[in-house]
Amino acid sequence: MHQGRVVSQNGEKGPRHAIGFIDGSQIEIPTPSELAQSYFNRKKWSSIILQGICDDRKKFRNVFIGLGA
Repeated sequence: MHQGRVVSQNGEKGPRHAIGFIDGSQIEIPTPSELAQSYFNRKKWSSIILQGICDDRKKFRNVFIGLGA
């Protein structure tokens, strides 16, 4: 089935014309003793990143947990 048709059929479940969703969060952690600088975020506290990508049916297609770039 053509992707444009699938999007229009599932459009009622989320924002119009959306084919997916992405969001993330910084999870605060105690500062590790090794490589401490690698864990500091832009707000200068230690964290890891949790990011999720969902399709138009709200099913997770990708999850990332780790250090930011």
